[in-house]
Amino acid sequence: GNVSMSDNGLQLIVVDGTDTGGWILDLTDDSYAQIVAVGFNGGTTVCFLDGYFILNVPNSGIYQWSGLYDGTAWDGADTANAEGSPDSLVAVVTVHRQTFLIGGNTIEVIYNTGATPDPFERVQGVFIEYGTNAPFSVQQTANTIFWLGNDKSGSNVAWMADGYNPRRISTTPI
Repeated sequence: GNVSMSDNGLQLIVVDGTDTGGWILDLTDDSYAQIVAVGFNGGTTVCFLDGYFILNVPNSGIYQWSGLYDGTAWDGADTANAEGSPDSLVAVVTVHRQTFLIGGNTIEVIYNTGATPDPFERVQGVFIEYGTNAPFSVQQTANTIFWLGNDKSGSNVAWMADGYNPRRISTTPI
């Protein structure tokens, strides 16, 4: 099946969309092992932000973060809910030191405040009302993100984030 990967310079994490499917490749000694931390909830997609791996917990509105620069350390309490809409998170992606939490219908954006115990906070006033049901269509390139989603009538659309605004990049025939 599909996997998502991200690295922190020391480790490469791989998740496969299941609650137990997570592996770490240690880039310093090339060892590879499954993540066995009790608090690890699995993820569909994973990204990196300011020393933390962040993933969306499958079939929920919850995102989770790892220990600082340690993809083997996961605390079950290091989670938060994307609360702007009741849709499930399907993907996470980082751009401009902010993580986009992408749901089936909406997108919220978080950043690292440095606070404890929860270092992440929503960017106030940012709420995008076009999500995706195709988590692996979400891509970060050219300092923005692209994704496949729908418009308000339910038609399939290719979107690009123009700052915090969704911009349609596909034509009606496409």
